[in-house]
Amino acid sequence: MTWVYNFLFTVLFLSLLLVSLMLYTDPFFVYSYSPKRGYIASYAHFQAMGIAKSSTYKNIIIGTSMAANFDVATASKLSGSTYQKSILLGATAYELADLTSLAITSHHPSNIIMSLDIQTFRGEPDRQDDSYTTNTKIFKGSWLAPLYYIFNIDFLKVAINQYFIKDKVNNYFGYVREDGAEFVLRDWRRRSKKDKDTKLERLQDTFSFEKLKISINNNLIRLIQMNPDTKFTLFFPPYSIVEWIGYAENLHLTDYLKAREYIAKQIVGLSNAKLYDFSSDIKIIENLGNYSDTMHYSVAISDMLLESMLTSKLQSQSVTDIEKHNKLILQSVNKLQGQYSDL
Repeated sequence: MTWVYNFLFTVLFLSLLLVSLMLYTDPFFVYSYSPKRGYIASYAHFQAMGIAKSSTYKNIIIGTSMAANFDVATASKLSGSTYQKSILLGATAYELADLTSLAITSHHPSNIIMSLDIQTFRGEPDRQDDSYTTNTKIFKGSWLAPLYYIFNIDFLKVAINQYFIKDKVNNYFGYVREDGAEFVLRDWRRRSKKDKDTKLERLQDTFSFEKLKISINNNLIRLIQMNPDTKFTLFFPPYSIVEWIGYAENLHLTDYLKAREYIAKQIVGLSNAKLYDFSSDIKIIENLGNYSDTMHYSVAISDMLLESMLTSKLQSQSVTDIEKHNKLILQSVNKLQGQYSDL
């Protein structure tokens, strides 16, 4: 019987050791946040939720990769108040609303800066990535949630990796690439071929204004209405002009522009929300040197956007402003579409 006791003792010891390592490392920040722990690209959804839940802040930046290069130190300096950043790369509107709700429940932030990437609103209003559904089990699950987190073999592997690898990336969710027109045009050629291989009927259905409107109501407007004590600083990011041209060629540019106007109209009646629009700034969107691909702009542009929103440099935009900006986008598309369509 001695060997049985020795075996059970060994199993118990190793289990406690691994559990201790998991709790100490806490790679997804379920219990505590530390910038010393590295960014894990394949588990970014979990880390984003953990940052929103466990880090310390008075205000937070939430969004897709459109807000990834926002610097929290710059935001804190400009506003005079502590900012944090929680980014879901390629997120859906449903996922961003869920992340925002977690941040509000956990910390009641005074202000939330949120990117309005129109693509996030496409498809069904409850659309979410398969990997994101696991977040519910960890961060909003039953009393069994800690057990699911601590005894998950895949998560344990991440914890071991986090503990032993020393060169960790601490720039959480930064979208660092080289900027320049050649990179944008290379991405444009790749995207154009991919879109041409996709049936336009399906694209039109996915990006239809009616579907966009439902998702906007469910995942944005309702969120703002339900949290009147939180200020929402919303912004339309400045996609490059070739991105807008791509929307025109795929026949859903009109739906996108309608969605922008619809959001502006809904925001008018909400005292706790401000809307900023950088989408039609011609000096930015027509200069491909500002971008690393058709959508993602440089750190310098990100800093400029933050300064515009957090200082008195720019006033909140009205419905009329958005309508004017939509016309400027259309004018720019019509002017440059022939130049880029045949590349």
